[in-house]
This record gives sequence, structure tokens and C-alpha cells, in this order.
Amino acid sequence: MIGKDKIIKDKKLDKWIHETCPDGHTYQSTINIPIAIDLNDIDIETPVEEKQVKEFIPTHYQQAIFDFITNGQGHAVVEAVAGSGKTTTIVKALDLTPKDAKVGFVAFNKHIATELKRRAPDHVHVSTLHSLGLSMIRKSNPKVQIEEDKVGLLLDDIWPVSKHALEMGLITREDRKTNWPKRLSMRKLVSICKSTLVDVLDANAVLAIIDRYNVEIDDGNIDEILEKLPDVMQKCKDETGIVDFDDMIWLPLVNNMELEKFDFLMVDEAQDMNVSQTRFILKSIKETGRIIAVGDRNQSLYGFRGADTEAIPNLIRELDATTLPLSITFRCPASHVELAKKLVPQLEARDNASEGSITQMQYFDLAKMVEPGDMVICRTNAPLIRPAFECIRMGKKAVIRGKDIGASLVNLIKRFETDDLGQFEVSLAEYFDYEYQKMLDKGKEMQALLLQDRVDTLRFIMNEVSTVSELMAKIMMLFADTNTGVIFSSVHRAKGLEAERVFILRPDLMPHPKAKQKWEQEQELNCCYVAQTRSKDALYFVNGGENV
Repeated sequence: MIGKDKIIKDKKLDKWIHETCPDGHTYQSTINIPIAIDLNDIDIETPVEEKQVKEFIPTHYQQAIFDFITNGQGHAVVEAVAGSGKTTTIVKALDLTPKDAKVGFVAFNKHIATELKRRAPDHVHVSTLHSLGLSMIRKSNPKVQIEEDKVGLLLDDIWPVSKHALEMGLITREDRKTNWPKRLSMRKLVSICKSTLVDVLDANAVLAIIDRYNVEIDDGNIDEILEKLPDVMQKCKDETGIVDFDDMIWLPLVNNMELEKFDFLMVDEAQDMNVSQTRFILKSIKETGRIIAVGDRNQSLYGFRGADTEAIPNLIRELDATTLPLSITFRCPASHVELAKKLVPQLEARDNASEGSITQMQYFDLAKMVEPGDMVICRTNAPLIRPAFECIRMGKKAVIRGKDIGASLVNLIKRFETDDLGQFEVSLAEYFDYEYQKMLDKGKEMQALLLQDRVDTLRFIMNEVSTVSELMAKIMMLFADTNTGVIFSSVHRAKGLEAERVFILRPDLMPHPKAKQKWEQEQELNCCYVAQTRSKDALYFVNGGENV
């Protein structure tokens, strides 16, 4: 019903129409056509009992946080377990901050910032950390432009690769071929240098972070990259007319810009911060101000890309902070809590939590069983490819989370400069054999694992295409950041997500046996914990698939 008009099926026209639609009207099929509706302009009749908002009754952990904000002194770090109602707790806590004070909330990503802007009180300034940094840069240069590949533009003067440079005779085809890997390595190294604030004039310190963060550099290029790194970093510092994502935090620090100072600053996802971000936070508080950082050290996963794996302990030490637990999960059923408590003993189930289910199943049943809304997660990306394509063939929408992963795979493909799939396969195999062995010889087993995952991912997708161009197109179609259909995801990409039913593919890969260093092994256990705490009802361990 719409108003008093009934929707009926006109057998003659084979259309769905209003019963009272006037004669002579041009009928249109409206099934599955979205209609823009402003919910502020309509009154939806809802039963009184459904209009009533359930009263918020804080847990004793939440109440302790609220009491600290209103009556406590100094800084605090809230250690929040998976599914602990963190967002609700933050919103309620912000309500308690002084209305006449300068209060800020910094989120780790835009999605969280958007959600908090909608729910936070009016006196709170909500933003991502990067947008806060960008606003500081724009105070000194209002015309600054965002350029995602700023480093690439700066490298055009050092290692050009453009077709224009080739056509003008500035470089040869061999120059172009050798410049590509140098540029890729320098981009990654510059990003890590910005996030760690390493002294780029100290070659030993730079070599240490190259090893620590698995920056891929060909042996023949290492000396040249170390030589040119300080110059590239100085160009990044001096070129303030354009900024990339890393610059938004790094430039205000290295150029000693005046940062916005808060009386009260709440920080989300503190476990994922790098050294540069932590320094930015500490400089954004007034001398008498307070910081409340919220995070979960057991969900720290991004050490491989520059995050400080000891961010939470380091914050507690630097701030001399009070630690406040938030240990009850409202997401996980009781059986899942019991499983995850083996890794995180402080995890608690909510009162009256459902029992949930944990099921062992075989790989060959996966594509038939999953439905839109389900989430399939795996430690690595390559095992996700085959079941994702199987779902697509069965008419089920499926995506693999990670648009940037797709982009990085395409960049790898472009290095080989061929559209012949056979030639590409040979070149890829030669590249993999050489790089993989070199990494193993240096004891970089986790770096070798990342390379193998990328190459295996390409090989799986190559089974579905006939040209390199089609391969790149298929990659960009498959890798996306939407949450529709069956969601396939690495554990890293699944952090922050949840679903009623979650399928853990290849549980034998967690913790990954190639993790050798202590920090790597800790991150692997964190992967297990994150995987085990994504489901709200049914958790499936999908065994097999190793040789599929």
C-alpha cells in the first residue's frame, strides 16, 4: 500500500500499477527501481513500543570510564576487546566532556569519523587524524592540493618512466625497465620513513627499517636508493604545494607547524598508530589537557606496513596513563568467547549471550553454502580467489575486500610490459623464483610469504582470463571495498567488520608458520583473535583447499 492506493498486477499490460492510476497514464515498471525518499518529509507509522529507545545501562567497565572522565585526572588508555560496544561508549563519554572546553575526537578512518559526527555532541570536533593534519597544512597554504602519487611525481626527475620521456629520447627502453623497480621500492621506503620518523641520513637506521618492514629492494639498487633517499625526503618536505596521505601527518611535524591544541582529545584505534601519528597526537593537546586513547593491543595487525606494534604500551608509558578495561563483548556468542579466551583471557561474554555455534566443514561445500551477507576470511588472499569465482559462477555476488590490493597487483603486472599472457606467466615465474629465494636467503620468511601470496593470487585469476589486459580488468572488478554480496576478506581487511555467519578458510594458516620474529608471532596470534571474533552467531572452520 502507498497511501490508499493498492499496488496490483495488470494482467493485460503485465505491469505492477496503482489500482487508481488514471487512464492514459504511461505505465512504468517500478520493481527494483530505487526511489529517492527524504525520511524527514514523511511520517512512518511505528507502534509506540518500537518507538521507545532502549534505556542505556552502562556496564561496570563503562561506568568506570565515565567516572574517570568526570572525576578523574590525567590521561587514560581504554583497552577495548572486540565487539565491546566501543562506539557507544565513546559517544556517551563525549557527552560527559565539558561543553565550554575544546574537545576533539580523532578516528582512524573516514567511515568511523562520519558515524561519530552523526552521533557526537555538538561541542565535539570530530575528524580523522589525517584530515586534522591537512587542516593544519591548509592554514599555512590554503591552495595546497592532494596528490596521491606525490613521490612518483618527484621521482620523474630521478628515474623517469613515462612514454613521453621514451619518445623524446631522454631514456631508453632498458632505462625504463630498470627504473620501475627503483621507483616502487623508493615509494614504499619513503612512506615507511615518514611513518617511523627515522633519520634518513643514518644508513644503518634506514637499513634496519628496510629489514623490519620488508621493503622490497633489488640488491643491485640498494646503494643508489640509500644515496638518493635523503634528497627525495627533502623534496617531499620542501614541496608543500601538493601533499599525499603520509604528508598530512608528517609535514606538520617536520616543518614545525602550529598544531591545533585541545583541552580534551579522544583517540580511536590507538593500537594501529605509527610513531608519526603518536607524536602528532601528543603535540595536539594543551599543557593541562587530557588524552583518552581507545584501542585493543590484541587487534594490532599492521606492523608490516609501519604501525607501531607496541603503540598501546608506548602510549601508556609516555602519558603515564591510567588503564581502563572494556572487556565485555556484545558481539560474540558464548562458545566463541570461550574459544577466543585462550588468546585473550580477559574477554567476557555479555549476560544472556546466545551459545552460538562452531562447526568444522570441508572446502568443497563452501561455495554452495555461503549466501550474501556471509563473510569468508583467510590469513592470505590467494585462497580466496577460487571460491569467490565459484560463487560468481553460481550467480552469487562476491567481492574480495581491498581495492588497493587490486591496484598493487595491477602495478606489479605493468612491470612486465606485455599483453601476452604466456609471456607474462614466464616473466612472473622468473621474477618470483629470483625474489623469493633472495628473501629466504636473507631470512625474510614473512616477506617471502607476502610475495608468494601476491603471485599465487595472480596465478589463480589467470585461470579465468586469456590476455594480460583482461587480467587487470578482472582484478579491478574482483577487489572492492563494498559490503554487498558474499564478502571475501583477508583477516587484516576484516578487522572492524562483523557478520552473522563467518567462515574461516584455511585455519591451518593461522598462526602462519613462517612468522619467526617475536613481533611477527604476536601479530599472527592477533590475527587468530580477530578471525575468531567476527561472528555474531555461527562460526565455521573451512578445512581443506590446500591443493585446489
